[in-house]
Amino acid sequence: MSNDSKIPLKIKKIFVESSDNLSLLYLHTQTIIKLQNNLKAELPAPLNEHITIANYYSNTLIIQTDSSAWAAKLRFKIPELLTILKNKCGLSELKTIRIKVSVSDTDRTSPEKKLILSNQSSNFLRNIANTISDPDLRQSLLKISKNN
Repeated sequence: MSNDSKIPLKIKKIFVESSDNLSLLYLHTQTIIKLQNNLKAELPAPLNEHITIANYYSNTLIIQTDSSAWAAKLRFKIPELLTILKNKCGLSELKTIRIKVSVSDTDRTSPEKKLILSNQSSNFLRNIANTISDPDLRQSLLKISKNN
């Protein structure tokens, strides 16, 4: 057995045998992983590919989805999810399921779109620029007017 294969066991031992807070965090994480695996096994594809259990506390389960469309589909299944989670996943005290959309960084930034002015708007801006005495503002308006 190589030294690399022993490293996870040592880390696990640190988590399990260390301070109460670290041990509780480790156990909570293990519970979340188990819940997620069980729930994904119960849900139909492709819905099960778009969920992640974010947390479970105070009889509330928080599920993240990767889009608002999947969140809407999941919300319709909340009564069914409550039954599955209570009966098959051991969450007999579960009362609430909250669904959140987790937007990835790639979804937040969209490619810049170049706006194109109509000829009428371009002429309008040029006419206004010609009436303005501030040279910087006049230059800015003329620059914008050329964007057609």
